[in-house]
Amino acid sequence: MNNNVPQNRNAQIYPKISGTIPPRLPQQPVYMGPNRAIGQPVNQPQYYNSYGYPNYAQPQPHPQYFHPKDPDIQQAVELAKVRATANQYAREGFNSWGSVIFAPVPSDFSFSTQDKGEEIFILMRNHWTSNIIWIIRNIFFALVPVFAALVLQLTRTEITFIAPKGMLLLLLMYYSLIISNVFRLFFDWYFDPYIVTAGRILHYQFTPFSNYKIREVAIQDITTIEERSTGFLSNIFHFGDLGITGEGDIEELSMKRISSPTKVRDIISDLVDIAKKYNG
Repeated sequence: MNNNVPQNRNAQIYPKISGTIPPRLPQQPVYMGPNRAIGQPVNQPQYYNSYGYPNYAQPQPHPQYFHPKDPDIQQAVELAKVRATANQYAREGFNSWGSVIFAPVPSDFSFSTQDKGEEIFILMRNHWTSNIIWIIRNIFFALVPVFAALVLQLTRTEITFIAPKGMLLLLLMYYSLIISNVFRLFFDWYFDPYIVTAGRILHYQFTPFSNYKIREVAIQDITTIEERSTGFLSNIFHFGDLGITGEGDIEELSMKRISSPTKVRDIISDLVDIAKKYNG
C-alpha cells in the first residue's frame, strides 16, 4: 500500500482530524423582541464555533423595558403628555416675567424638600403687576429729598441748624432704608413661589430676615380646583386666583394673582386625574 497517497475522509464525521469546516449557513433574521424598541437591528450577527455551526446570541431584554400594560409605563406615558402640554405653553410664550414658568423649569432651580427625581411641572409666583404699587411708592419716597431741595432752592431757604456732613449722613440713612425696603419686598415676592409637581403642590412663604413656612397639598387628595377672576385688570393682564380644596379637613390652598390661571388649572387637573387613577 502506498502511504503517500492521501486518503479521503468524511469531514462531517471527522471534523477535527480533517480540519475541514462545512460551509457557513446563510444568516437568518433573528427577532430581538423588546430590543427593537431601543433601535437595535432585527438581524442579529451570527457567530460560528470551530465546527461551523452558528451560535445565535440570545436576546437580552432592555433593563428599562416593561410590558406595555404595566401601570408604571402607562402612568409615565400620561405624565409625558402633560409634560408636552407644559412645554407647548412655554414655547407659545406664556412664561411671563418669572410669574409663571411651565416645564422645563431651569435646571439650576430646586427647593429644599425636593425628592430625588421629582420633576417640576409649573413654577409660579404672584403676577408681576402685584409689584407695581410698592415700586411706585418707593420711587416716590426716593424723590422726596429731590423735591424738598427744589422747594428750598425756589424759596431761597437755607437750613442752618444741620451741618452739611450731618445732612449727608441723614440722606444716606434715608436712602439705605428705601433700598432695604425694596430688597425686602422683592425677596418676599421672588421667594414665595407655588410649585406643582406630579405628586404635590407646595407654597413657600418666606419672610425676609426672619423665617419661612411651607404649605403642601398632595395631588391625589385634591377634590376641587376653582378659578376666580379678580377684576378688570386681571382680564387685561391675564391673571387670576385659584382655590384648591382637598379631602377631609385640608384647608383651602389659595393661589393669589397667578398668570395664565386657566392653563395652570388644566395641567393641575390632568395631574390630579393621573394621581387618582394610578395611586388612588
